[in-house]
Amino acid sequence: LQELISSTRKSIDLTVEQMASSLRTTDFGSMSLHQRNAVRLRDMCARNGGVYIKLGQHLAMLDHIFPREYQVVLLTLLANTPQSSWESVRRVFKKELGKYP
Repeated sequence: LQELISSTRKSIDLTVEQMASSLRTTDFGSMSLHQRNAVRLRDMCARNGGVYIKLGQHLAMLDHIFPREYQVVLLTLLANTPQSSWESVRRVFKKELGKYP
């Protein structure tokens, strides 16, 4: 099961990276209005970090609401996110709740 999860994750990362790469090489002048605004939204979420990245990740999953261009662009937020160490997470628990998880 662990191998299946790992290979699936690598496949998703590769696909998302391919989409991101194609967007980086795209001429913004030829992009549709939805594409341009999706890139702006993604960049704003990435710049602000934290909850904004989570919001962008959630919006990427709402394919029944947003145009396809938003989904494709915002999916890059699923693979390219900052990571926190387990120790820093434990410190936050200790500070906020008074004990370790």
